[in-house]
Amino acid sequence: MAGYIKATYRAGPVTVVERYYSPRYGVRAGRGQREKPTPERVAEVNERRSEFKLWLTLLENFRPGDLHLVLTYRKENRPADKSLLKKDMQAFLRKCRAVYKKQGRELRYIWVCEYESTAPHFHLILPRIDPGLLQDIWPHGNIRPGYLYAEGNFKPLAAYLIKETRRTFRQKLVSGRRWNPSKNLRKPRITIEETGRSRWRKDPKVPKGYMMLGEVQNGVHELFGTPYQYYELLQIVTERRKE
Repeated sequence: MAGYIKATYRAGPVTVVERYYSPRYGVRAGRGQREKPTPERVAEVNERRSEFKLWLTLLENFRPGDLHLVLTYRKENRPADKSLLKKDMQAFLRKCRAVYKKQGRELRYIWVCEYESTAPHFHLILPRIDPGLLQDIWPHGNIRPGYLYAEGNFKPLAAYLIKETRRTFRQKLVSGRRWNPSKNLRKPRITIEETGRSRWRKDPKVPKGYMMLGEVQNGVHELFGTPYQYYELLQIVTERRKE
């Protein structure tokens, strides 16, 4: 049997490990031919991968206490042409950059826009700052401030933001992307290696200084039909004791 592939993703305090076999080696999780995934199945997988990528990006660039803003429009200020929504956000971000610079801070962000079957609005993730400094630079409506919290390690937030774009991102009226990042975001560190080992441990060893998040998933790769393992590790942060 060919060696398996190990993919390791490191983002903030979380490390994710995936193990699987390349489909080119002909390794199967069971007997019979693997059925070709339907377009609907591929779309579901792509959405989960988008959510996974966004989750890692949030972990790498933001911390609990950072801002989650919802930017709304007053009814009379809603653009008739939905393509103008992006221009409003770009203008707001330029003003945000000036505010952060005045505070000696670097602006990083992720935003999504939703406008179908609901009033147009934005979700915007920003580093921690007094939200009152931003209220007056969004002239179109209200800013509802919220804060990132540690519970769930931002996974529910990533799922929510991806769900917000499900109806509209393919229309490409605003951006054509599931989510829109600033160029200065740090990328999660990804290592992919082909091992020389044909089997992996059903219960992987947890490295020192980490704890397992949730359960280890041992199953079948949803596209390749090969054996698959997935698990998440959280780095344990301990405060140094005072003498």
